[in-house]
Amino acid sequence: NKKYKTQKCHTVMNGYDKDLWSTIELPEHGPDKFIISYVGNIKIHGQPGFRDSRCFMAAAKRFKEAHSETVIQFVGVKDELKDIDPKLKEYVEFRNTVPVAESLQITAQADVLLMFHTALDPSGKYIICGKAFDCMRSGNYVLSIGDVAYANKDIVERTGCGIHCDNNETAILDALEKIYAKWKAGELIDRNRNTAQYSRDYQNTQFLRLIEAMSDEQNIDTS
Repeated sequence: NKKYKTQKCHTVMNGYDKDLWSTIELPEHGPDKFIISYVGNIKIHGQPGFRDSRCFMAAAKRFKEAHSETVIQFVGVKDELKDIDPKLKEYVEFRNTVPVAESLQITAQADVLLMFHTALDPSGKYIICGKAFDCMRSGNYVLSIGDVAYANKDIVERTGCGIHCDNNETAILDALEKIYAKWKAGELIDRNRNTAQYSRDYQNTQFLRLIEAMSDEQNIDTS
């Protein structure tokens, strides 16, 4: 803060693709299947980076044993599918990367969308999951996971699009049970959520305004 003038710093978020989302069918969500999806790049084995799904997998196994109508899928897995532990495949479906439009359709079909930021460093104060904006645009419920994922936690709770929990088996299982209860009561999906400000078009407009403001400042006559 001493070195940089933080009041001169502005953040412009990535946002979702409004035009592409306009082509995506938003399906009706039925009571027969409870679909939990992670859509985005992730590694299941080896060094997981800042998206470590191991605690979730442990909780997911217990949750699916109690709720057999649950479908859990990870789409965008960077591992070779043949290398994933067969025991995990008994209760989680894994797919590699799919085209963007297909990924958005999968996002739209889920009841619950997962976000991970599990790094225990200060990055969680600043990084918002890249898929957060697509998750919000879908109208579906979001479960954000991470001990110090402050940025994810803030946007999920501030917008009311879901809940956040710490990255441990007990906390994740408790969150899943709370979400399941909302699903059973028919209170999970919110198609009326106002997400216009999180579109890429809107964010680009904000960026343009910043550039114009900077240009105006440069043109001020200080003589």
